[in-house]
Amino acid sequence: LSLAQAQAAIVAPAEQKEEGIDFYTPTFSYHPQALTQILDHLSQQGKAEIESFQLQAICQYVERSLVKGKELKEIQANDLGELSQVFKNYYDELVASLGTEEVQASVRSLIEDGLIFGTEENSRRVSLIAEQIQVRYKIDLPLLNQLVDSHIIRREPDVRGGFLYELAHDTLMAPVLAARERRKAREE
Repeated sequence: LSLAQAQAAIVAPAEQKEEGIDFYTPTFSYHPQALTQILDHLSQQGKAEIESFQLQAICQYVERSLVKGKELKEIQANDLGELSQVFKNYYDELVASLGTEEVQASVRSLIEDGLIFGTEENSRRVSLIAEQIQVRYKIDLPLLNQLVDSHIIRREPDVRGGFLYELAHDTLMAPVLAARERRKAREE
């Protein structure tokens, strides 16, 4: 999404009300500074387009935690807190929802070790083919598709045929790297 599209996608649903429809939250608004903070964070200060899943994660957080949880009518910049924490929580909640501890461990290994190379200071996303993921990380195609549907990873066509899988967006790198460090500390 462009900045203008993202802004419309943030503001319009918050202000929407229709007679006879019971929405999850009452209408609310965003202070201009809060809106700017969200857009700057998601677009990396205007350097990148905004992925729809990023917007969805932030807006769900605002509705669930601030509007519903704290009953705020206008979201101020200081209400938002550290937005990168939203993606940490999104990642942790997603993995926790994936069934057994063995499945969760496989998914964490794939995402935290297989799809990122390097450290927080110098890291990059890595692409893997489905066969690598299935053999190395013991993740079957239905689970892989579930991860794609959750927007934590994305599937891109491979020029040699098939698909490449990678972490969905750079904004997920810091939360995933932090999760990897927490996991390694627990393992030690």
